[in-house]
Amino acid sequence: LNLLIEIEEGEPVTVDTIRIDHPEETKEVNLDSLFRRMNRKPQLLNGERFRDEAINMDLQLLDDAFRTLGFAYARTGYRLNLNPDEFTTGIHYSVDAGPLSYFGKTMVTGNKHVSEEFIRKQLKYEEGRLYDQYLLTRTRQALYQLQLFSVVSVLPQKNNETQESPIPVRIYVQEAPRISTRFGAGYGTEEQFRTFLDFTYRGFLGSARRINLRLKHSALEPYSARLRWIQPQFIGMNTSIAIEPFIMRNAEPGYDVRTFGIRIPFNYVFNRWLDSNLSYYLEDTEQSIEAGDEEFTD
Repeated sequence: LNLLIEIEEGEPVTVDTIRIDHPEETKEVNLDSLFRRMNRKPQLLNGERFRDEAINMDLQLLDDAFRTLGFAYARTGYRLNLNPDEFTTGIHYSVDAGPLSYFGKTMVTGNKHVSEEFIRKQLKYEEGRLYDQYLLTRTRQALYQLQLFSVVSVLPQKNNETQESPIPVRIYVQEAPRISTRFGAGYGTEEQFRTFLDFTYRGFLGSARRINLRLKHSALEPYSARLRWIQPQFIGMNTSIAIEPFIMRNAEPGYDVRTFGIRIPFNYVFNRWLDSNLSYYLEDTEQSIEAGDEEFTD
């Protein structure tokens, strides 16, 4: 059985005007600046082809934008002013902001080894503060960046029927395995037998510290060992430091190199788009050549 489906697309409809009506108390808000803060932008602009998926995304964007201003129960509707002769349409958004809301108590569940006190230190919002959905997103990102959790959920417990305030927040975490190990082995014509071991311990000595040990061996690299001790939030929430001692040997045909040293990188995150790294590096290298090499008589 063959099934033939014919589709006649017709002319595309483009957007010619966009209008957004929102509450009087937010008339001074610059929505473009708000969208940049959220690192998002509208899908439908003047001259763009109209798409149902895009307008649904823009409705969600407007809802989220007003929820960063304290309007936790904001809802956006729309209507279209279609001009079938010109194949254009205008979009009229209408925002029902609802009442101003505030943060309530925070409940933390799911943690086993990581203390609740430490998790609460990562919160970007405070009880009693004006509701801001963006701060909930930043809290979730801060918890993920610790690399202690495989699942992080930061959910406001809103009641859309009563639109009650303050709004409690429930944080659920699922901790990543505290110990993880990777091992590999193989054989190559140059390296011959080769193997490696990668060991990570999260939550080392409490907090978010972690250590990582990587060992390697092959004919060209008889031994290589690198230990990394990482301390997030070293001075402040946006800083981290690591101590990385290492020792290795390269046994290439014609020469032999033994190296040991230490690297201490310091990292500071300014924002989501800019971070900096300053490293101190100390290395001691001893290189020897193959006995009888005519190019190097001494």
